[in-house]
Amino acid sequence: MLGSYKDRDISPFYHFSLLYFTVLFVPVIPIGIYLVSPASGGRTNFHAKIGFRNFAAVYPGGLTRLLLSSVAEAAIFIAVIGLILGFIVFVFYNIRHK
Repeated sequence: MLGSYKDRDISPFYHFSLLYFTVLFVPVIPIGIYLVSPASGGRTNFHAKIGFRNFAAVYPGGLTRLLLSSVAEAAIFIAVIGLILGFIVFVFYNIRHK
């Protein structure tokens, strides 16, 4: 689940989020929009599913914000993984070439 779009009229604890088809943990295709809330232990409760067209009709501009939010989250995730892998390669390279 990536991205977040909050509607204060629903509840401060619920938000819409995108479910993606991923390849090697990289989001590729958005599958659906879900109304979710956080649960204990880092879990997510799913409450409802809404279609892309219906979401866009109810929240003008909301689909764009939700997509941009999910792209930003994915970019941060990919950057962190890249930094971690780069650091590991750097350490092993320096150990091997001393």
